[in-house]
Amino acid sequence: MNPNPSAKTVLCFGDSNTYGTKPDRSGRYEAHQRWTGILQQQLGEDYYVIEEGLGGRTTDLDHFNPQKPSRNGFEYFKACLDSHAPLDIVIIMLGTNDLKTVYDRSARDVAQALKQYPEYVRAFYESQKLQAPKIIIAVIVCFASAFTYLALRWHDSTNTPANYATPLSHHQIEDTKETLLTLLSEQNPKAGFDYLRQAIKDNPSLARECHPLLHHLGHAAYKKYKDFDTTISYQDYLCNSGYTHGSIEAHFAASKDIAKTLKTTCTSSKKLTFEQWQCFHGIGHGVMYYTNKDVQESIKLCESLPENAKKSCINGLFMERFIIISHTGAADTHAEHIDASICEEQPDTYKPDCYVYAPTAFLSLHPNDYMGAFEQCTSVETDYITTCIYGVGGQIMKENILDPSVAKETCRNAPQASASACIEGAVGILINHYADTAPVKGLCSTLFSDYQSTCERKISAWEASYRL
Repeated sequence: MNPNPSAKTVLCFGDSNTYGTKPDRSGRYEAHQRWTGILQQQLGEDYYVIEEGLGGRTTDLDHFNPQKPSRNGFEYFKACLDSHAPLDIVIIMLGTNDLKTVYDRSARDVAQALKQYPEYVRAFYESQKLQAPKIIIAVIVCFASAFTYLALRWHDSTNTPANYATPLSHHQIEDTKETLLTLLSEQNPKAGFDYLRQAIKDNPSLARECHPLLHHLGHAAYKKYKDFDTTISYQDYLCNSGYTHGSIEAHFAASKDIAKTLKTTCTSSKKLTFEQWQCFHGIGHGVMYYTNKDVQESIKLCESLPENAKKSCINGLFMERFIIISHTGAADTHAEHIDASICEEQPDTYKPDCYVYAPTAFLSLHPNDYMGAFEQCTSVETDYITTCIYGVGGQIMKENILDPSVAKETCRNAPQASASACIEGAVGILINHYADTAPVKGLCSTLFSDYQSTCERKISAWEASYRL
């Protein structure tokens, strides 16, 4: 409390940046270290700075996690403004959390939401017959490379590159979807594949979104043809077979006879081809659509498949479990940290497939925070820490597929001597991307020379697993 009765009152209303949350989530900065505290020091006793920050606060949205109520900034702001009146200056610094993938908001949407604040302040003060305070809308300005550098510095990493592929904006994703749907409508899925193959060559951001975009294309193709055999006849390995998975999801979502659908969707053989593995993996996604993401019911459906197809299905269902926004646009709830509880409940046979995908939800909420994902992995069951880090390695490669060196350099910083597990996960995704080991073999002795045995071991395992 400032004892100066004539001090101008400044309300700072924001999220975790105002609260002072440390980037490594180890607690809160001391009052004199927070930007509000520094502001108070700079302004001196002629000003009284009121700090109103809360982690996860949005402009006007309820938090996606029901365990975190009261994050709707605008609803809380109304009482806050009243309780601190009269004010001389109001600083609003919100919008960062609105841009999380789970909220599916564009920068324009956030700007529109922020407009409510000055409008409400002026209306409130007019109703009270008071002079309205000055209003400042503050934003955090940063370039992607600078943000990445800071994130890495926060996690005490100095050897990781800052050239991570940045996620596409909401509008860019929607524009690309529209292009793909137009090509599908006027031609066929192959036209969409051809477009993406060319477009991703020079666009790392598009490359990282290629797999989910192809899921959407698979759904749309099924809707167009209204026949699974026709839809799947266009299957392509492009971007880890995203089209195949999307087609199967749509097929299962529309199923009226699940037993028949399970039996007729994929063909099996004594030793699966990679194409067959991808098909049964797609069934894993599909059964989650059929059961509305009920993991245990989906597992039962996977277990009805032939023994050699069961694991592929289980793998696919856990991938779907940790997707933040489904390919139909429905949002799922995930915690701010890696939620290992669902994995802990599984029998040992299924835990590896669960833990491999557990980091993906965290990384959807915290794009490019691979150091944070590594740290989160260290909190899971001890026997599965390296499995989790293997999953992070795969996700790094998937999101930076045009520059495999990014995965190699980032994996160097994996904790507890688990860099090899991270590299193995990255190499696995690279092989899947090409659906072939040939383009990757040369990298074992060049790009991955420091981890050559790990790289070669993964290639040998992949070739032994599939009938080529």
